[in-house]
Amino acid sequence: MRIFTGRDGATPTRPGITRPRWFLAAALAAALVPAAAPAHAADGGWTPAPAMEQARTGHGTTTAPCPEQVAGLGRGQCVYVIGGHPLEAALSAHAYSPETRRWAKLPSMTVGRSGLAAVTAPCPKDVKQLRGTCVYAVGGTNGSGSLTTVEAYSPATNAWANVPMMPTARGFLGAAAAPCPDGGASAPRGTCVYVVGGSARKAGASTALNTVEAYSPEQNGWTALPKLPTPRRSLGVTAASCPRSVVPKAPVCVYAVGGVEATQPVSTTEVFHPAARAWVKLPSAPTARRGMGVAAAPCPGTTRAAGTTCVYGVGGAPTAEATATGKAEVFAPADNAWSALPALPQARFGFGATAAPCTGDLDRVCLYAPGGAVGTTPSAETSSIDVTALKPATPRG
Repeated sequence: MRIFTGRDGATPTRPGITRPRWFLAAALAAALVPAAAPAHAADGGWTPAPAMEQARTGHGTTTAPCPEQVAGLGRGQCVYVIGGHPLEAALSAHAYSPETRRWAKLPSMTVGRSGLAAVTAPCPKDVKQLRGTCVYAVGGTNGSGSLTTVEAYSPATNAWANVPMMPTARGFLGAAAAPCPDGGASAPRGTCVYVVGGSARKAGASTALNTVEAYSPEQNGWTALPKLPTPRRSLGVTAASCPRSVVPKAPVCVYAVGGVEATQPVSTTEVFHPAARAWVKLPSAPTARRGMGVAAAPCPGTTRAAGTTCVYGVGGAPTAEATATGKAEVFAPADNAWSALPALPQARFGFGATAAPCTGDLDRVCLYAPGGAVGTTPSAETSSIDVTALKPATPRG
């Protein structure tokens, strides 16, 4: 099998415990699980966690309950890393337990890919292999181009199953779980998986997409939604508290941050309001970049709404070339503004970020930034993981 390994969809290189209510997005739910930094790490600073077994970039990252059937992972929340480049990583799935400080290999996906998105949401109904909360692996690219493939992994059963394919094939997309959009009797219900932007690759060329679609696990089907105002690939997508500028008020919105619009990275930030079924433009991020890790987690202690959920953007590449940055920034919905945070120790791009309990201090929340590509062209994958305590961190500027 040939695996397409273009790290941002621009050019190919060598082959390479379910909760009673799901009105909060999976990212927000993960962020609110007790967690934060190892005891020896200063608040707001970065510290390493145990490295991944496989160096990779272009993978999906999310937080979900640990699979109890897998030895060594405990019973809490785990960080999942799925697929990616190089070829050896494309089919694989691994989970890291902050409680036991161990990585474990999980059953492989059926379709190898990089440039995919991973997101946590309720498992679809009436799929016998799946139960409770699932990790979804959405889209991506391989040697044949962009994919419509969607697979779901159930930690409760330690098994993968295919779910209905996306209507639109794409890689280097973003995804988040949030309340399904309003829209009358025919609208999807419950929690939806939102899939935003990405790139369509045909005959060696990539086109940035503005397509937005939502998958409802409750109905096991897809719905087309209003298009993203700014077409983008290699963007970051997460669900967090709605900004104060959004009316009517809602608890959770879907954010689309950065990415590549045409040929260069942008700092564009837009938010989708599920109740209004509309996109709203927000203040741009301080730094334009592609392939950054974007995640929702508790806001830093000095923001006006400390204890609510903010949007974090870390790492990425500020140019079309493979040049990484370690910059970290946070958007506070209550302030409707961005602030700077301490940079990653190692500049890199092409990875996902997620909030989970901290290694060594499970009563606090940490932001995990696993893997990615480092250096300039030709870049190389890394297996390192940087972790920061998020609360009470202090933004700069």
